[in-house]
Amino acid sequence: MSDAARSYAWSSNENEQDFLALAAALQHALDCGDDKLALDACLAIFRWGGVARTPKDTSRRWVTEQASNGMLCSSIRSAVDLLDPAQGQALSAFDGKRLLMNSAMTKVYAAAAPSKVIIYDGRVGAALALLARYWLEKQGSTSVPVSLAFRSANGQGGLMRNPSKGSLKFSSLYGGKNGAKRWAELSRLAAATFLKMQTLNKSIPDIGEVEKAMFMIGYRTEYSPPNTEKTSQQGRPMPENSQCPEARAQAQKILQEVWPKIAQGEYRTPAQKRQFKLVTRDANSVEANFEKSSLTIRRDSFVAALAYLLEHGHGPGNRCVIGANNVPAKASELCRQSRQTAQGTYGPCNIRYILPVLQGVGVVETYEGRPATVWLAR
Repeated sequence: MSDAARSYAWSSNENEQDFLALAAALQHALDCGDDKLALDACLAIFRWGGVARTPKDTSRRWVTEQASNGMLCSSIRSAVDLLDPAQGQALSAFDGKRLLMNSAMTKVYAAAAPSKVIIYDGRVGAALALLARYWLEKQGSTSVPVSLAFRSANGQGGLMRNPSKGSLKFSSLYGGKNGAKRWAELSRLAAATFLKMQTLNKSIPDIGEVEKAMFMIGYRTEYSPPNTEKTSQQGRPMPENSQCPEARAQAQKILQEVWPKIAQGEYRTPAQKRQFKLVTRDANSVEANFEKSSLTIRRDSFVAALAYLLEHGHGPGNRCVIGANNVPAKASELCRQSRQTAQGTYGPCNIRYILPVLQGVGVVETYEGRPATVWLAR
């Protein structure tokens, strides 16, 4: 674990020392009760973490509104008190309105009280779920108890981080009923676990050291059983389509509603801003025309792409990197899911054409920056 903690690094330009300075600035603002300073510190933490990047982001709007109302310092202090493992209070205040809990705000709360609150994100959750799975396998367990039901989230570019295996299933960190409250519960549970580890192992200086180790261990935890692999047209092993049946059913229902509304005409790809024209649409497919070529896109490809976004809770606060690439090995999981064929092979890259069409009927929104992202609009 110490090796993992020593290799800890964020992908941003900031380093750990910067986070300590940001945390000190936030703590000073909270001690003074200065909402303006607290807002500045929160926005700096967002930049450090590479989260809440746009003015419309939920977390950015929430901290700004809280500061405007003179409530930001008190709200952060309330959240920290609730997340303190020593308190054990109900967490119903994390309802997405009174208090937020997401990939942005977990960093703020940890900065406010690093001795008792951790950054619980998709990677930390993935590492904890993986360790829980190892222990449950050794015990011969066939299900995951609530006390070990840690949740994870995939990384940018479709990097897989769900360590589910067989009957030992772990859920996505994003979405679901009372998602913010459950996230807060997991954060407090993880902090309590790390504090216990620190008590048992005096060489651990603080719970932040354990959090860093989990962050590195959770980089990739997906389990792919060898007996369910197929081979793509490019010769790469391709795992069996494992999309959640409920997500696919919901995607099919949405497509049934909007499919007749898909209009022929000009569209533009999200990242490359390449023009293409939708020239036909029938019950099972659409045809996109370019300058010198065309591509038929099956309706099921739309279902697969939409099901992926639904299954992983890619709403406005959890945008999905589009990651389109003609080479499957370099493409995101979203891109790979949308091009799987019934024969178990990868077809042509089509996600860059699917998303503008879905956006045209109000199902998704896209951001054309770098990286280009997509999220559910309904």
